[in-house]
Amino acid sequence: MRLCFTHQMPVSEIVLVVMGLLAVAMLAASFTRNSPIPYTVFLVVVGVLLSTAANHVPALISLQDFHLTPDLVFFVFLPALIFESALNLDARRLLKDIAPIFVLAAPALIISTVIIGIGIWWYVDIELILSLLFGALIAATDPVAVVALFKELGAPARLTTLVEGESLFNDATAIVLFNILLGIALAGDSTAGDATSVVGRFFSGVLRRCYYRCCDRFRYCRNNAAHSRK
Repeated sequence: MRLCFTHQMPVSEIVLVVMGLLAVAMLAASFTRNSPIPYTVFLVVVGVLLSTAANHVPALISLQDFHLTPDLVFFVFLPALIFESALNLDARRLLKDIAPIFVLAAPALIISTVIIGIGIWWYVDIELILSLLFGALIAATDPVAVVALFKELGAPARLTTLVEGESLFNDATAIVLFNILLGIALAGDSTAGDATSVVGRFFSGVLRRCYYRCCDRFRYCRNNAAHSRK
């Protein structure tokens, strides 16, 4: 598994770039602590500025050769985000609102994918299956900044649970939907005759992944309760 694509950058430069980016992130956290700007939004702005400055400042030339790969995002960052969200989520409150959470995580995400895909297909004039594939790629958003704002503003706990629960399950929905659309795009088969099988595979995959997520969460809660009794 490749963690970064660096064009044969020396290890010392890789360590220097990583430490520099971590230092920038810590400074950004200190700045946004007393600022109305959310931390994640400020990080995006800083990243854009650093990327622009790397093309003009010789001291930042190493940033042009340092890139994150899909393996790093999929196997390092995404599991950490999902685990943190599941760890801090109240399982009882999640079960109480499981119906609207699943509505937001599955049907709503499919609707969002279709709207994005049809919009891109209409304006960019590319194949519909490719535009739907892009829609599935960006439909599942991570509400880190939204949840942070909820906590700062004292939003109702149920609203926070709905947003966090939806973000916990929509990743599984998006992954299944993306893989199905990718298979259709590679096979060149997007006829209406396979719609039933596509929908069946989609929902079976979503339910299977959500079942595994729930089992892991309840297993953790049970072990934690047993440990607290001791």
